Amino acid sequence: MLTIADPDRYARHRTARASDGTMDRMLPELFLLIALFGCIGAIAWAIRGTSGWNGIDGTIVPGMMWGILWWYCCARKGIQANSSALWLGLGIAVGGELGYGIYVSWIRGLFMQDSSGEMIAVAPGIGWLWFFICGIGWGAPGSICLGWAISTKRSLSIWIPRILIPYAAYHSGAWLVDTFPQTFLPNYDVVDYSDQSNNMIGRIIWTQTLNTKVLCAWLAAMGVAIVQRDKSSYMINGIIGGGFGFGFAISAIWCLGYGSESYAQSIDWWKVWELNSGLFLGALYALALWWSIRDLDKRYTPEGMPLSEDDFTHPAGVWNLRTAFEAIGVIILTMTIYYEDSFRTSVAMSALFAIPTALLIMQSLNGLKPQDRDLRRAQLAQAFCVFLFLFVTWHGATSTLGIHLGTHTEKMVDQYSWPIERQWLFAPLGIVFYAGTVFHMFRTLRGSNPIYVKSFSIHIYCCIVGLYSIGMISIWPSIIHYFYTVLLCGTLFTYTQLNKTYSLTDDQGINS
Repeated sequence: MLTIADPDRYARHRTARASDGTMDRMLPELFLLIALFGCIGAIAWAIRGTSGWNGIDGTIVPGMMWGILWWYCCARKGIQANSSALWLGLGIAVGGELGYGIYVSWIRGLFMQDSSGEMIAVAPGIGWLWFFICGIGWGAPGSICLGWAISTKRSLSIWIPRILIPYAAYHSGAWLVDTFPQTFLPNYDVVDYSDQSNNMIGRIIWTQTLNTKVLCAWLAAMGVAIVQRDKSSYMINGIIGGGFGFGFAISAIWCLGYGSESYAQSIDWWKVWELNSGLFLGALYALALWWSIRDLDKRYTPEGMPLSEDDFTHPAGVWNLRTAFEAIGVIILTMTIYYEDSFRTSVAMSALFAIPTALLIMQSLNGLKPQDRDLRRAQLAQAFCVFLFLFVTWHGATSTLGIHLGTHTEKMVDQYSWPIERQWLFAPLGIVFYAGTVFHMFRTLRGSNPIYVKSFSIHIYCCIVGLYSIGMISIWPSIIHYFYTVLLCGTLFTYTQLNKTYSLTDDQGINS
């Protein structure tokens, strides 16, 4: 959950939010947040859709970039985001497993029933409906995880139904598709869905079943949060999960360009759709951040003192149990994301978070001060978030970069192929990222990593420019690179203006 890291800084920014006559400053800040998260989301989401990244781990690129910005915006206001930024990125990454390609033809009234390319008619409304459902599915894992991460309701009686009921609902989705196939499988009366040799039929069943399962889990999570009066969870679920249902469907309008061969040749409308989708989802995360900070204000005094016992530091035993529980969740999600590549990779990535967390728990057992253990746990989550962003971005970039450099050919590599030439290209920076994160985490455990919030802004500038560069390498020479440049300018401008807004509030507090 969000807590107060710097009471003085928090008090200055809260005064700016609450003072009479400051609405003229608050609304521009909200618009800047929406533009920042939206522009960087558009770039990152479209990068995820290029050759080099798998469906699920590639979504870490936008997810962790949003997570880094989430952490930074909170820190500039004196708020400690704890693990919420990491859960944001891991959650949305799971949504990357969902398929949606079949709906592109459905919204144009075309239904492909086999790999021969033969089309039959389908009601376009069915395609739009499933784009909406799939959008909820893409946003659902991230919204559920983020809602849980910032919630103050953390007792065992809360967690058991919070996890088990959505889990059961998720698996009930397959039963629904099997029991009522005519509801979930279009043209069920004329298409032979029992044909196991038809790859297209298998793809449709798999896509419809998975999207239905995630929709059921999201609805169940919303229901549990409402019953438990867990406002953080159902608000975040509604903003991100429900909001992206509309955003995903609206973005798909660009795919109507696939109906014209001339348009398809001049511009990649699918890529424009992905840019638009990232823009929508980024804006929703900005709204969620805006709401979360204002909800935090209800739990603290203007001076940054907690009003609820949930925000006080808990005994070491309770703290260790919650930390271990959180680490298990991170490990499960990380293993799920990287198991698609290899089991060894998933173990190595999970260990990078599990081992330092275990050492932190041991420090807590040996009498580490409560404020130090809270800070170190938050720093470990932040370091892992940054590592995943850098590692995965470079991981996918080596596919197209190697083609440009001539180390391997396009025929040798795609997002699932790793010839030795690509491995040698990836290894130097990959090892540096991994080893550097290990070093940083162990410095954190020793208490040797002070936080300089303002100076961190230059690192984010580097991440933004680096992400843009990877995008240009991945998409070149497509005409879409012009959109990337416009979005980069928008990202840098809004990020600079947002920093000026934060610095103005800080300076006013110092001068007063």
